[in-house]
Amino acid sequence: MHLHGAYFSNYSSWIKSPTVTTPSSQSIWNTIGQDILNSDVGAYHQGIYITSGMFSVWRSSGVIHTSHLKLISVTLQTTALVSLLASYFHMKVVVYPNSGLYLKLRSINTHHVVLLTGLSSLCWSGHLVHIAIPTCSLLDSGVDSSMIPNTGDLISSDLLETIYTDFGASIYPAFAWSLPQEISLLKDTGALDSRTGSIHFGQAAAHHFYLGACLVVLGSTIRPTLSHFISAALSPGG
Repeated sequence: MHLHGAYFSNYSSWIKSPTVTTPSSQSIWNTIGQDILNSDVGAYHQGIYITSGMFSVWRSSGVIHTSHLKLISVTLQTTALVSLLASYFHMKVVVYPNSGLYLKLRSINTHHVVLLTGLSSLCWSGHLVHIAIPTCSLLDSGVDSSMIPNTGDLISSDLLETIYTDFGASIYPAFAWSLPQEISLLKDTGALDSRTGSIHFGQAAAHHFYLGACLVVLGSTIRPTLSHFISAALSPGG
């Protein structure tokens, strides 16, 4: 999906005028009249109208340039290749001294899954705060996508304070700065943004932050017993 969006879509035109341009990421070649399936989707682009909603997902994630899609595509392909090679070496090449150590490394303990889920939730909350929320706010305000600062610059707290004056005012994790004045973080849970029709990003960021914090605490208290059960089952007296 990212590959098609980076090279075969009209995402750059859609991000500038999403209410006028129709999303498309696939064009049919002129073979035996197949190009009749293509239609005018706006911005001088001929292609098939897609309804998957991927353009809206990318926009809500702070992805506003096709260069971002290219980078994501390359990163995902590289990660998949590294994972395949690592699994092959783990299963076929690496020689373990005994079967117990092999199964211990092969097993996934519950506390590992909970901790990784919590950390990933915290990371996504930070991405929403520093990248997605200011980017979408600038886009909704009418700022052209080419004028929005780079994602690396948005990580700076000083730049966020120029966009949101209340950012960093509290020493505790607070997300009210990203919400309209009439919207409360807890009382108005589920309220939709009148401009986009989705839930407010501040509430989504708060949800991921507090969920991640709870999972990290929970994962730290869970005892890693799965590998011990496997080792005990393989032992002669197990």
